[in-house]
Amino acid sequence: MAHSLSDTDHRVFWLDGIEAVAYEPLQGGTRGDLTIVGAGHTGLWAAVQAKRRDPSARVVLLESGLVGSGASVRNGGFAESSLGDHGDGRRRWPHEFEALERVGLENLCGLERDICDLGIDAEIEPTGILSVAYDADQVRRLKQAEHGFWYDADSIRSEIASPIFRAGRWRTDVCVLVNPGKLSTGLARAATELGVVIHEQSAVTGVDTQAGGAVRVRTASGHVDSQQVALCTNAFRPLLHRARYLRASANEYLMTTEPLTDEQLASVGWRNRQGLVDMDTHVHRARLTADNRILCAAMHLPQRRFGYSFAPEPFTSLASSFMATFPQLEGVRFSHRWAGAIDTLNQSFAFNGLAHSRSVAHADGFAGRGVAGSRLVAGIMLKHLYGQTTPTRRGSVAG
Repeated sequence: MAHSLSDTDHRVFWLDGIEAVAYEPLQGGTRGDLTIVGAGHTGLWAAVQAKRRDPSARVVLLESGLVGSGASVRNGGFAESSLGDHGDGRRRWPHEFEALERVGLENLCGLERDICDLGIDAEIEPTGILSVAYDADQVRRLKQAEHGFWYDADSIRSEIASPIFRAGRWRTDVCVLVNPGKLSTGLARAATELGVVIHEQSAVTGVDTQAGGAVRVRTASGHVDSQQVALCTNAFRPLLHRARYLRASANEYLMTTEPLTDEQLASVGWRNRQGLVDMDTHVHRARLTADNRILCAAMHLPQRRFGYSFAPEPFTSLASSFMATFPQLEGVRFSHRWAGAIDTLNQSFAFNGLAHSRSVAHADGFAGRGVAGSRLVAGIMLKHLYGQTTPTRRGSVAG
């Protein structure tokens, strides 16, 4: 295993081959109709949707670092219909859960449609998600699931050749795979073509209400005054004090192998190229990339509320799990390893709300399900800011 990790580059695989576009930092004061803070998937979707809603609106998007460099590329590119844990969702919102599931599925279809309409090459693969079981209890619970194609021990190993898989269930309707780096840059391009003004390297230092009702968003070198603000900082420290008590960060660790040879790929099978998750917690994930690398990922909780340091041990553990899953690939090298913070909540579902006399919206707590969920929540934030009702409840999954 040391051989496999010896020459691994510490860089984000999803950013390889992407031609970066530089956006000037904010300098001085300006005005807008809507200010968005954070140029990850949520902020970019909000910007695109706001301009589609009202092409004449002046939308300003502020990013503390670079577009799409945060949690948006610290994931495996699993765009799922669900916004959170099913068990937790059913317990908290038993009368709304089925409606929320339908909204999530509609959003996933909308995401695919928008990617196509906006001309974004996000390497989208509508291959679904395959949950796998490792022990008898997991097999029993997976067998009781109502939806998807069932695999027993023999058929799951024929589908994906791993000695540790004992059962599986494949759903094709609840997940598509994307390249999140290309999705980020594609959304940024689409936003600027629609007229959105993007400023990178413009960390927000404060948000406050001005006389007359305008909201001022301040940076070290300037400010933006607008009637509405959408806070899309997610994994980064919340700008609203009350939101800091609602969420915490988790760390996502990811690695990719070098591209598999035809012989190596044949030894694994995986002809249907599904996204792969462990059945019990969905903490471990794996998938094939467009150039036939295997990407594997795992989530770890930090020792403190907002932890952004990453020890080498999780990568070693992840490599060990990979080799146990695919012993036929012994000796394959890992080309990339990277890590980053994602946000989560105790309720295991995305959360959003309003502040500053309903002029400021915020969204938090995607818990690893923000690739598709960011589009849905961005739209709901805009509806709340403009006083429209939604089919979901404020303060819960998407409302």
